[in-house]
Amino acid sequence: MFNGNQMRQQQKLTAAEKQIISLGRVLQNLREEDDIDGLIAITISYLQEQFEYSLIWIALYDRLNHILFGQGAFSA
Repeated sequence: MFNGNQMRQQQKLTAAEKQIISLGRVLQNLREEDDIDGLIAITISYLQEQFEYSLIWIALYDRLNHILFGQGAFSA
């Protein structure tokens, strides 16, 4: 039988395992995606799901001209 502490540890591992599985799926989807808009959509979706950020902004950096180009965003 599990005592209370062992049950809590098992539940924590389960939550951590779910996060690892989710990250693995996202990474696989990113590897398979060729379109920049698709990559950004996958990334924003993952960040919303896992971290519940109220603001997400993704940009590409043009290092030759030192400019950020906004590519995707989300705000709640």
